[in-house]
Amino acid sequence: MVQKRAVFLLVLLLALPINAVADSPKIELSAAEKYVAYPGQTVQQHIDVTYTGSESTTLKLELTTQYLSSINGNGQELVFANGETKRFVWTMTLPQATTYGTDSINITIVDLADQSSQGTDVDLKITAPSNVYFGNTQSSTFVVDPGIRTNVATNVTSNATLDDNLLFTIQTESIWNWGWNMAEVDGSTSKLLLGPDTMDFVRIWVDVPEVIDGAPLANQGPTFRLIGTSGLDGMSIAWDFTLEVSSFRNATIDAVQSNVVVDPDGNTRVDVTVRNTGNTPDTIAMTLGNLAVNGVASSEADSDRITSEGWTVALFNAFEDVFLMPNETRIVEIGVQAPAITSGTIAVDLVLHPTNFPFRTVRETAIVNISWDREFEHSLVPVDCTYLQPNSTCSASINLENLGNFNDAVSVELTSLPSFVTEFFGGDATFQLARYGQGTFEAIEFVIDENATAYQQGTVEFDLNLLNGETFASYTIDVVVGPNVAWTFLDGVSEVDSREVVSFAVQLRNDGNLEDGLIVQLQSSHSTDMGFAPPEGAIIDSDSTQPRTFEIGNLPRDSNFTLRGTAALPTDQASNGTLVLDIVVRSIFDPETEFSYTIEEEFLAKQWREDAKTDSYSLSEFVEDITLLAKGWWLVVLSVAVSAVILNRAVRDRIQRNEQDELLRQMKQKPEETEEDWMEKFSRPSNQQPVIAESPQMDSDSFKRAFQSQSTPSAPALEPMPEPLRSAATTVLDHHDIASQRSTMDQIASDIVQHGVSQPHMDNKHLEPTTAISERTVRHENPDLTQTPEPSRNVPLPKTEPVEDEFDL
Repeated sequence: MVQKRAVFLLVLLLALPINAVADSPKIELSAAEKYVAYPGQTVQQHIDVTYTGSESTTLKLELTTQYLSSINGNGQELVFANGETKRFVWTMTLPQATTYGTDSINITIVDLADQSSQGTDVDLKITAPSNVYFGNTQSSTFVVDPGIRTNVATNVTSNATLDDNLLFTIQTESIWNWGWNMAEVDGSTSKLLLGPDTMDFVRIWVDVPEVIDGAPLANQGPTFRLIGTSGLDGMSIAWDFTLEVSSFRNATIDAVQSNVVVDPDGNTRVDVTVRNTGNTPDTIAMTLGNLAVNGVASSEADSDRITSEGWTVALFNAFEDVFLMPNETRIVEIGVQAPAITSGTIAVDLVLHPTNFPFRTVRETAIVNISWDREFEHSLVPVDCTYLQPNSTCSASINLENLGNFNDAVSVELTSLPSFVTEFFGGDATFQLARYGQGTFEAIEFVIDENATAYQQGTVEFDLNLLNGETFASYTIDVVVGPNVAWTFLDGVSEVDSREVVSFAVQLRNDGNLEDGLIVQLQSSHSTDMGFAPPEGAIIDSDSTQPRTFEIGNLPRDSNFTLRGTAALPTDQASNGTLVLDIVVRSIFDPETEFSYTIEEEFLAKQWREDAKTDSYSLSEFVEDITLLAKGWWLVVLSVAVSAVILNRAVRDRIQRNEQDELLRQMKQKPEETEEDWMEKFSRPSNQQPVIAESPQMDSDSFKRAFQSQSTPSAPALEPMPEPLRSAATTVLDHHDIASQRSTMDQIASDIVQHGVSQPHMDNKHLEPTTAISERTVRHENPDLTQTPEPSRNVPLPKTEPVEDEFDL
């Protein structure tokens, strides 16, 4: 069903008739503004025609008027293409007697292709010809001053045969205000009635604007065109005049940089924008003046550089000889050098005017304030003030860097101090830092009270202030009092009772700064029964009633503590001696530190400890004592007696021999011998036999024992080292030698890689080469240095007899 309906609609559409309409040709007519005819004169008239069509065609001009006979060119034909515009021109010559007035002409354009047409009716004015002209035949130029109304006038003459009512208009692109000084003014036009052969004036006024921002420029201005239109035939005349503005010199200060600050003892510049607001290129004269420091005017004269009260101002980039074009600006800088103070203000005027034209002087004030920027980079040098001993000192230092723009100083103010700190020093009163300088100074130093209790805690707080008292940093240092373990033995008492038992009592005092405890230990030089009498509250490792060690706590500060104990004297020793008891105490807070007290008691050996049965001294005891003394000292007594006998015999022999020698000397005394006499004795044979002195006799065993007792026994001979051990030692030594050589070679190779192979010194080339001498060297003595041998002298033998020994054994 749907397919049948679609086929039906298609057939219906094909059966419907189709009408095609082409675009019809179009003719547009553009008539002239006016159609004027002069009786007795031939005038030319026209109309413009634009054709629009699908193809070219021929158009025909058809004119209809009562003066058709006076027209030449009616019925002319022109061929037009699509979009083409052409002008139909014809001429009209009216008879001389034609009456002045107005008529109409019907202008029709006929398309010869389809006989279509387009027509229009225009008015034809029939009048006498005009003859009007301005007195100025050429354009004129006038120089005018800015800001003044200028009047302009020109004459106009009419030589027409009829009165002519002229219409005047002004054409200009200027925005200057202008107007008419005429009797009949209608808006922007004016009218003037001129009779035949008469003259009159056309008067105009123009307001010349003031020179603003360099405009209007000098020797330039707008052009005005005065147009006069004849009321007879509409003919127009024109006169052009130009108003040129005279030169105007002026300069202004557009802007002065504000909120300018300068560092103490620093310099800055203030930007000032100056502008040539005249209408001609010009130079500007500038100077500085009216200087005021902190509101007080200075008496310094105007100049491009002024110094007052440590301040210096100067003018930069003035370029007074460089021309500025109209409305051109320039940045002038006022340099300011501040004194080395932290506050202050300076004000100075920039005075300027066009060069050699001070009548238009302007001035603006530049103000500069000293700005002292105060900023520090600060840090506390790491310090540990914990576990300080009493009477000890702790100090803290501050790293400071002055980031400000001037020299500055910092002071320290204490804000908090623990009660156990007795003395506080603020370090340096003030710490001076130059601009951008840095340094470290000791901020605080404090001392812990000598009576401070261990483990007391607190904080030392202080502020870093500027000199005006402003705080810019605060620091806190933690302080902890450290334990001071100190025990002092005040006194010790010991005694030996009848049972040969040593009883002792030793008193100690806790001189530390905390409640302490003790680890007590008893040590002895001999093995014996000993121990403490532990006090109440003591901690004992065993159940012994007399422990050798115990521990006790909670001993208050500055309290006394007494140690008591006993020790039995040794009874089984072979010799007499001394029993040494060491009482060693250690703090439970510092077990590494020992405090000791020593007790010494003498004791007798076992054989001396037998008690005497009676108090009398018997003969048998005396004999026994003598026997013991004889056994102990008989060798000494014997040696002394033998020595006395030997010495007595030696002295007597000596005396006797001296007497014999003296007698023989007297008997054989001869004259004094000379050197030759005693020398002859050596050549004479001697029959005298030497006398052999007798020596003391001693058996070999006694001599050997005596010699060995005075000599050091010889050390036994060392056995040879085993071969494996000697081989291993040789291997180790060889390995170390090879390693040392390799290390040296590696060092030499590293030096060659880093520095290259050593080269001979460059100055070696200046040395003269030497020739090696391979022959034998012969020494040549210098005769001047040879020592002259001195002849040996004969020394006579001594003539006195030698002194003999006192003893001759």
